[in-house]
Amino acid sequence: MNLGLLLLPVLGGYLFLTRAYSTRYDTIRDSGCPLFFRSAATGLVLGIAAFLLPFFLDECFPHDRSSVRDSRIVQYSTFISP
Repeated sequence: MNLGLLLLPVLGGYLFLTRAYSTRYDTIRDSGCPLFFRSAATGLVLGIAAFLLPFFLDECFPHDRSSVRDSRIVQYSTFISP
């Protein structure tokens, strides 16, 4: 397995931990393995949240694409008709 793909969640978690105001102080005090595992856990949670976000938004804000397609057909047919 490619190790670069495993490091992306760790890097994302570390960036979040060092940038978030509520976790910045504890992150600065950590070093070594605790910092790595904390970053990996945070990256995993953020990755799962990013994966589930489109499904959640689709449930909360459903959209009907058929009405958009039908309106385009009407516009094209009125443009083409004599």
